[in-house]
Amino acid sequence: MVPFVLLLLTIGLVVVGAIALVFGFVQDSPGPIYISIACSVLAGVVLFVFSRMSRQPAGAAAGSSGATPSPSFSAEEAGEPTQAIAATPAAGEWSDEGEFPIADYDELLVTEIVPLLSELELDELDLVREREQSGKARSSILRRVDALIAEREAEAPAEDEIGDDLAVAGALDDVAGDDDDELFPIEDYDDLRVNEIVPLLPELYDDELEVVAERERQGANRATILNRIEELLSESEEPAPAPVKKTAAKKATATGRSTTRAAAKG
Repeated sequence: MVPFVLLLLTIGLVVVGAIALVFGFVQDSPGPIYISIACSVLAGVVLFVFSRMSRQPAGAAAGSSGATPSPSFSAEEAGEPTQAIAATPAAGEWSDEGEFPIADYDELLVTEIVPLLSELELDELDLVREREQSGKARSSILRRVDALIAEREAEAPAEDEIGDDLAVAGALDDVAGDDDDELFPIEDYDDLRVNEIVPLLPELYDDELEVVAERERQGANRATILNRIEELLSESEEPAPAPVKKTAAKKATATGRSTTRAAAKG
């Protein structure tokens, strides 16, 4: 109450000093001007006292008045359990806040912590439960953490099952790879160079050449091999030359002989 009165007094002195200063200049009289200066000095003193009193700690003010300050809210109003609360962990126990999943955990209320729990992973929930159990042990948080841990464990498959699935998948991949190598017309194809592959191509059938070309396009895509395969395929598609009829040859020979005889007679 006293600081508020001092503030009002300071404002009043400033207003009086301003009015007196205006009157002094209007009437060209030094009296109001002196009054304005005095009011300004008094306002400064009162303002200094007000600032000193406002900086006084609240505990000291309460002790000087002999009254004990009452808490602004009870544990029930804050949403905290009414049972006895365990002591907060020592400062060094949870000193590394960077690794804890919820920042400023010890300063948060139950209503602020519970909505954040559903966003945590299983290992993070274990950390929260350990910290809460060793600290305030609030039942609302512990129940929610236990429920979420049970949900996470039910959703996550067992590690043994995952390992078995990976082993089966790897075995299937190996079998598929072996089958592909056995069916491919050139053994160890991917490990061979161009000059080792090209001499083998003429020995293949057309469908085998097409298989090799498809694999080459999906892999190294080497132009020399692809061009050679196209040449071999085009050669196999060309029709064979028709055989020359012997009768035609004999007829041409006979005609030539007749011409020669006629020339000799003439």
